[in-house]
Amino acid sequence: QVMQVLLKIEDHFDISIPLNNLPNIRTVKDLGEEIEKLLKG
Repeated sequence: QVMQVLLKIEDHFDISIPLNNLPNIRTVKDLGEEIEKLLKG
């Protein structure tokens, strides 16, 4: 289920969250910060 959510987020924002970053994402805030980093460049 978590992977499905991540895939939908990746599709929505047209980003790819590196698998090695996933262990660091433990909260919604962590996820938001990761998305923000990826969108900025």
